[in-house]
Amino acid sequence: MSDPLNKNATKVKSAVKQRKLKWGIAFLVILLLFILLLPVGVRYGTIQALKQQGIQQAEIADIDINLFSGELKVTGMLVSGDGQGRARLDSLYVNISMLALFKKQLKIENILLDGLILDVKNNTGGEWIVAGYRPPPAAESTDGDATTASTWGIGIDSFQLKAIKTRLDLPQLQTVLSLDALQIKQLASWQPQQLTQFNMQLRIDESPLNIDGKVQPFLATPELKAKLTLDKLPLALAKGFASEANIKELTGALTLSTNLSATFNADQPHIEAATTLTLNELSLQQAQYKITASQFSWQGDVAYVTPVSQRDLGVRAGGDIAMEQFQLFDNDAALALLLLKQLTINDIRLIEDQQASIVTILLKQLQLLNKSKDDELLNIANTTIKKVDYDGLTTVAIDNVTLQGLVANTQVKQNGQLHLIDTLTKTQNPTTEAKTTSEKTENEAQPWRIQLARLHIDKSARITFDDQSVKPPFHAEISPFELTIANIDTGAVNQAMDITLNSTINKHEQLNIKATAQPFDEKLNAKAEVKISSLELPPLSSYVEKQIGYYLKRGQLDATIDVNVNNDQLDTKVLAYLNKFNIEEGDPAKVESMTEKLDMPLDAALNLLRDKNDNIKLEVTIDGDINDPQFDASKVINKAMANATKMAVVSYLKHMLQPWGTLLTVVDMVSKATETRFEPLQFTAGSAELTGDNKDYLNKLAALMQERPTLMLNLCGRVSEQDRSAILQQSQTNTDGQQTEKSAVTPEVTNEQLLQLATERTSRSKDWLVNAKVESNRLFTCYSDMAGAEKNVPIVDLSL
Repeated sequence: MSDPLNKNATKVKSAVKQRKLKWGIAFLVILLLFILLLPVGVRYGTIQALKQQGIQQAEIADIDINLFSGELKVTGMLVSGDGQGRARLDSLYVNISMLALFKKQLKIENILLDGLILDVKNNTGGEWIVAGYRPPPAAESTDGDATTASTWGIGIDSFQLKAIKTRLDLPQLQTVLSLDALQIKQLASWQPQQLTQFNMQLRIDESPLNIDGKVQPFLATPELKAKLTLDKLPLALAKGFASEANIKELTGALTLSTNLSATFNADQPHIEAATTLTLNELSLQQAQYKITASQFSWQGDVAYVTPVSQRDLGVRAGGDIAMEQFQLFDNDAALALLLLKQLTINDIRLIEDQQASIVTILLKQLQLLNKSKDDELLNIANTTIKKVDYDGLTTVAIDNVTLQGLVANTQVKQNGQLHLIDTLTKTQNPTTEAKTTSEKTENEAQPWRIQLARLHIDKSARITFDDQSVKPPFHAEISPFELTIANIDTGAVNQAMDITLNSTINKHEQLNIKATAQPFDEKLNAKAEVKISSLELPPLSSYVEKQIGYYLKRGQLDATIDVNVNNDQLDTKVLAYLNKFNIEEGDPAKVESMTEKLDMPLDAALNLLRDKNDNIKLEVTIDGDINDPQFDASKVINKAMANATKMAVVSYLKHMLQPWGTLLTVVDMVSKATETRFEPLQFTAGSAELTGDNKDYLNKLAALMQERPTLMLNLCGRVSEQDRSAILQQSQTNTDGQQTEKSAVTPEVTNEQLLQLATERTSRSKDWLVNAKVESNRLFTCYSDMAGAEKNVPIVDLSL
């Protein structure tokens, strides 16, 4: 007989098992339903959450979730915040290690995002719009600086992005960024020593940008090494940013290759980049100026280190710069301001406190103000600049500058303006220049100090000067031309710089200058010795005639000029030799002015100074205050030349003709003609005999004419009533000197007798000079007349 209690216990156990089974089945059903419906729920919940955030359009084709394997896959996702900007995703796959979660490690074994098109916009107000959605501003943290270190680790075995296209729309830039591939491998915070490799293949407006490197982001001092290459990026992409600097046009292509290494140690980051950068076919335009270059390149190292001082920016650099076919063009003037075939800067270095140095700068075929192939101001075949140092403040020191093959063409137009420079001046904007000057005044800083140990223009230089503003036009060619300036220092006002110039003008004329100067002091101090040899004077007639009214018909100049400027006070001594010098009157008004200054005609004065070889020696002193607003160099020189000529003539005549050295000038007020006269020969009334004084005087004149073979002397006997009285008295005296009784008829002395006496005096004076070796063809007699006989005294006038 069975026990009822055991039967009941069995029934209870069976019922419990059945209930557990039912609950288990129900749990499995619910879990299965949860697993099956989870992707649907996540998809629906995600769409709703996006819409609650203001997303107008949100679509997800499919979401697949495997909680056991930790996999998530999303496909066919479309998001648009405003119906215009969009984000379209083809697929997203994420695989998380579920076992690692138990170790407090978020380990992502794989992330693959493939096929994303994203619209990103930034409006003029600075607001970012992503896929048509305006993210709300980030909330400010209320936790202060307190942070709690997380005990969780994070790691990624593989992270891949493929076919990502971002359509970027900024006020200054519209382009497409295409991320073809991005891969990151082996990243784990619990393995800080592990190298994480990454590779990115990006296209910026179809220009490839590749980045390949390794990083250790979880070290105490994170480290990064990477290689970046960019090929032919169009600079036109930046034209929007360039327009903010008033750059109207920007074209060209940028190619870049950089090996980058960096360490990030708290507040002391250290970044180094070995870079090769090339700009090809560069062209930009600002206002009327256009800059072009076929190529610009930089090859060297750039680094950022911890600054050593407040003014140190922490930037360090070292490398070479090269540029080819550079041009700065002024469109308004239709003029190339600067052309440069090639620029090379070797070993440029930027060190601490913004100090910099350059070993060598080479410029080939430098041209300034070029209108056409045959019309330019300056062309320098080679320019070499050695050892440039910048102290980071205001001092630039240069060891040597050498110019080779310099060709300069200076042309003065008929209106007196400089060719090419006048064209450039017309295009300048006075308003802009005035504003710039004002800004400089307001922000006036310590002036720059330029130190140049030596500037040298080698003897291959050629300078051409054409002046169309004078008649006849003036032309000169200076070649060779060699110039050396040493010890230039704009900050050392008491330091003298040395200047040496050697040149040849028009093949045969020499100009040499050796000078010292202190041009940067408040007052100028300078000394110079200038030597001029065989300078042809006729070509200078165009300028001389303007000053003194005479043309230079013939002659050469040899001169030594000693220049001394002491605190702006000019004191210059000129010793000039005028060889075979001949002049001709040009401007009557200026000739008269010069005659007044000399107290005689200039040609007569020069004839008095000519020696036997037809040469003239002249000493001139030029002085004055060069800082005086009234100081006019041309007027000062003109006056000095006149004074020197006059003094030389007077001194010479006093020496040659003492005691008859008085020089007189008589001006005919009717004819306005001027003749130079010597002291006349004095005769005894009624006699033509030469006195002893007359003979001595004539001997002095003969010696003068022998030394001055170009002098021509006029001799003219003057009729005097004193002769009539003397002859009459002689006729009333007998042969023994006793006076006879008065005749009934008073003897008559005729005018013919007086004229014959004057002619006889002239003839005897000429004879004496001829006997004293003066050529007769240099002695001219006059036709005597009765003019002024009442006032005249018995003389023979002597004049040039």
